[in-house]
Amino acid sequence: MKKRSMAQLAVLLVLALSSCGIITINRPGQTTDSGGTTGTDITAPTWESKDYPTMPEEDYSGMAKKKTDSLPAADLSGRSVIFAAASETGDIFNAESETYSQAALYRDSLVAGRYNAKVISLFSSASQLLSDAKAADKSGDYYADFAVIRSGDVPAYCSGGYLRNLKSLLFTELDDECYDSRATAQLTVGGVVIGTAGWAVRQPENYGCLYLNLTLGEKYGIKPDYGRLVSGGFTWDVLFESMKLMPEDGIRFVSRDGVSPLVAGLFFSTGQNYLSNSDGYSLACRNDITERFVSDMKTLLSMRTDSIKKNITVADESGVESEKEVTLTGTDIFLTGEALVLSGTLGTMKEIKNCGFMWEALPLPKTDGTQAKYSTPLSSDAPVITALASADNPESAGYVLRAVNTASYGYIERCFFAEAQSEYITGVHTPDMMELICQDPVYDHAAMFGASSKNLRNGTYNAVVSAVTGSKSLKSCLDAAKASLNAYIGSLS
Repeated sequence: MKKRSMAQLAVLLVLALSSCGIITINRPGQTTDSGGTTGTDITAPTWESKDYPTMPEEDYSGMAKKKTDSLPAADLSGRSVIFAAASETGDIFNAESETYSQAALYRDSLVAGRYNAKVISLFSSASQLLSDAKAADKSGDYYADFAVIRSGDVPAYCSGGYLRNLKSLLFTELDDECYDSRATAQLTVGGVVIGTAGWAVRQPENYGCLYLNLTLGEKYGIKPDYGRLVSGGFTWDVLFESMKLMPEDGIRFVSRDGVSPLVAGLFFSTGQNYLSNSDGYSLACRNDITERFVSDMKTLLSMRTDSIKKNITVADESGVESEKEVTLTGTDIFLTGEALVLSGTLGTMKEIKNCGFMWEALPLPKTDGTQAKYSTPLSSDAPVITALASADNPESAGYVLRAVNTASYGYIERCFFAEAQSEYITGVHTPDMMELICQDPVYDHAAMFGASSKNLRNGTYNAVVSAVTGSKSLKSCLDAAKASLNAYIGSLS
């Protein structure tokens, strides 16, 4: 893909945000078997026209400038502020990125115009970044002001003492709308703000979603009702009723992940966190909503296909062909066109773009109609922003951190929308669906720190998974895990 000018990017963003856009159940007798499609022969199914609320359109780059210009005035005399980013977090701070570079240049120009400061991005592997941060901390040398790292890597930086309290930086104003308040809360331990997230690191590739095989769905009378979706009426029950229209021996649901990470991640579709941090960490998932989630996940797993075996023809070095049995899992099964629904992330569309059938990206269903928004889990690669202890630039760094997030308003993440529109998606409704998927990403302390703490994972998501996969009640599983959770919380003080 060629690098785009800002003018080209703007055009693509308009396309990606055009208002276009659940599942509506139509009896199989009302539909025609499409017979499947391949490659460039894909044509959109004929669906009945529906009135539905349109997703809002906004001049995001214009609003970013307006918001940046409204920040408190200061002259930082050309001071440089460095963001060191791990390549595994994605390309938002990669100067060579074909997806984000032009938008990042615009972001940096807004910051420079407001504060006479330079935003410099360093880009390296996660392991190299950690090594460089460690070396700088040991030597006392200046390496970078901020580290943009995978949420799952935060514990390694904490245990090494490589991070400073974001509250110690002047003028950050962490309660500003440009930051994700849930991320900040979940990354606050004992009053110390370890990290945060915000508009600067909203990267849709890491957002969880579902993919519906439209071609297969049409065969069984399963068609998207975008009115219901956009108005917030897509629930697990709606999805289950749709999946039941397939024959029992059909492949109704597959996922990239095994059972435990699948259930642990889908929990965030409830809009909850595992832990509350209102007055120190405490269990937040012991309620009727989680009870309902456990029931929904039991139903989902009963419809899940773990793997299928296929015979393929392979040739050895001499050209002799033979039959070989292979096991297909997750995304591979979906690519065969035999599975109705795939659980993945928005980044998964890069893998399925040439699948040969029509598909739609959908938000994770709500638990019920009372839930305010569709809530989206983040992969462990989702970036967060941390401040390195080895840096000593609290005033300039604080101003710039707030400005970088403010100047990223909306249009940074929509670079992926534009790329998806031009490179991956086949349906006109998908941009609207992406808007729904991106409206409420859930940052969670247990998800970020659980891999490094047996007590934390056993006291939170492993207990919920046990209730889903075992015979004991949620209450029993959480009661059994109470000692583990208390031990973890005690270690934080």
